[in-house]
Amino acid sequence: DDEATTTARVTEIVLIAVLFLALIFSLAIAIIITNSIVKPIVHITKQARKAAEGDFSVDVRTNITNEVGQLSNSLGMFIDTTKNVFDDMVDAFREMEYGNLDKRLNTSKYNGQYSVMAETINKILSDTAHEFTTISKSINEYAEGNFSYDCPRFNGQKAIIHESLDKMKEHIQIISSSISEITDNINNGNLDIEISTNNLKSAWKKIIESLNILVINVAEPIRVTKDSLSNLAAGNFNFSIDADRFKGEFNEMAENINYTIKVLSEYIAEISSILKNM
Repeated sequence: DDEATTTARVTEIVLIAVLFLALIFSLAIAIIITNSIVKPIVHITKQARKAAEGDFSVDVRTNITNEVGQLSNSLGMFIDTTKNVFDDMVDAFREMEYGNLDKRLNTSKYNGQYSVMAETINKILSDTAHEFTTISKSINEYAEGNFSYDCPRFNGQKAIIHESLDKMKEHIQIISSSISEITDNINNGNLDIEISTNNLKSAWKKIIESLNILVINVAEPIRVTKDSLSNLAAGNFNFSIDADRFKGEFNEMAENINYTIKVLSEYIAEISSILKNM
């Protein structure tokens, strides 16, 4: 019985030792797996989250050659390529902001959908440059007085570009024709001209209103002068012009006419007196 008991105890101790060694081995395997797989994956996950939030400075590349290392390096390539596309795009738009309309992305640097993305960005840049050029050419043509030039048409919401340019051309044409109408009438002796401002707004309207006021301010002293000469021709010297109504050289002209009327009136009165005494 003692021998059997001893054998059982030895067997129990051996089993406990084997179980303990198995437990230690399992813990060692778990630690190895954690260090070689779980920790790198957690690290990759954190770095990928940072990249997703816009931080492309993360570095996930590694010298490890297993599957986890390959995953990490592939993610690193993805982040680097995305960063390059983003940097090139920002650089291109910044150059356009500085006035360089010829800046484009180098599509040969990219493959697959990245190349498609770069080509799409280049298309946007080209369309924007074309719009700037079109606007510039249209404004230049109108500035040189070429109102027969028609601004190219744009589609969709971009139609506001040619609609605005057409409106600007229309207003410039109205101003131009109004000035021509005023000068033609004045050259023909018609001082009663007044241009309508119904189709104009803001500064455009103010320009025509100012021209109308100019015509009135020029016409009024001319009319007063005409009436004065008519009175003098009719022998009426008992009048004078209200010179305070006018300013500047118009005021001087009115004062000179009044002085002329006074002098002529005195001469005639003196001549009349001499004739009566003869």
